[in-house]
Amino acid sequence: MMTDNHTILYVEDDADFAELNICWFTQQGYNIVYARDGIEAVEAFGNTAPDIVLLDIMMPGMSGFEVMEHIRKTDDRIPVIFLTSLADSQTVIKGLELGAYDYIRKDAELPEIEARIKSVLARTGERVHTIHITENSRIDKGHMAIVVHGEAHKTGYRILKLLQLLLQQKNRLVQRDYLTSAIWGDNNINGDIYLNQAIGTLRRILSADKDVKLKSYRNAGIILETDK
Repeated sequence: MMTDNHTILYVEDDADFAELNICWFTQQGYNIVYARDGIEAVEAFGNTAPDIVLLDIMMPGMSGFEVMEHIRKTDDRIPVIFLTSLADSQTVIKGLELGAYDYIRKDAELPEIEARIKSVLARTGERVHTIHITENSRIDKGHMAIVVHGEAHKTGYRILKLLQLLLQQKNRLVQRDYLTSAIWGDNNINGDIYLNQAIGTLRRILSADKDVKLKSYRNAGIILETDK
């Protein structure tokens, strides 16, 4: 089965329902990042750079609509599907007006849900696999490369993930601990060393794009600066 190892941010407060779906999606070859409520979803979105978001609406703390609004403020490309028990037409309309790509009832069969996820990913393939940094540079996830002025620089998953996380919060300081935890895990004692090496690699690759500046502060964090 071909999923290109897409990562789904799955947001659902019903633990039993979530467990069933996570098991299914994992078996189909997807990477699943699970958030139990809207607050966790916002944090997870900043930490993981998913390919698609599967989002409930009625949740404690922060509704799916509020999560959607937050996502759209930081990323207007990521495809979002609402998976919810709410089925009245006004709710459906509101979800779609907020920018959702699809709206699915929770009682839909799992193969149908997956088929509709695949359909959205197929329609948004270029957006999923290509993330523009500036007019002159982009991330090509399909080929695991950073393309600058037409020249492709092959790199690893962690380098691309680091760049995506910085790009999601461009022009803002991103804490070093946050980056090392998100990419190398909380228990990796060499995370800070790996982060410095990864930043060096990104600087080398992006140096040809004068619209990008990568600033590193030893005891604070990293800033990806771009006006594009």
